[in-house]
Amino acid sequence: IWSPIQSYPFDAMQTAPAAEALEHFAEGGEPFVAKATGRYDFYAPVMLRIPPAAAMTIGYARLALSTAALRESLTSVVAVSLQITAASALLFFGITHVLIGRTVLARLMSLHRAVGAFREWQLVAVPPSGADDEIADLAREFTAMSLALRDREERLSEEKERLAVTLRSIGDGVLVTD
Repeated sequence: IWSPIQSYPFDAMQTAPAAEALEHFAEGGEPFVAKATGRYDFYAPVMLRIPPAAAMTIGYARLALSTAALRESLTSVVAVSLQITAASALLFFGITHVLIGRTVLARLMSLHRAVGAFREWQLVAVPPSGADDEIADLAREFTAMSLALRDREERLSEEKERLAVTLRSIGDGVLVTD
């Protein structure tokens, strides 16, 4: 005796029980679950117990649950999670970009400008960054090299001037010494 119980989706109402359920209940009275397309059908025997007689099966109850709402909800959760992940990744990369720009690239660009000026024989010192890393070491070494070249250039200029005075003095027959 099968009495249909209204279930969702409505198009599955008043449908015949699954063949597997009929075979299952022909052999025993334990509950049974059948998976159909997009839904699960739960079957259980309905028992009548009137003491002192033994319990007897008077029918079966069927409950069909649709997975459509679950799938829709799961799809929505996955889409929102992907959007949150993408937004978090963009935020992370944006913050990383700004931090790298401020901590590394700005100092490298300062050093690059100093090297460009040095190429034009404008000896400039790289401003200290206050950091203690490879870039700061490179900037200090570049500044030291620039200052050493400036000192050597000044000494060479002074030596050149002395030699020019000496050469002019030789023409006059006067030798200048320090």
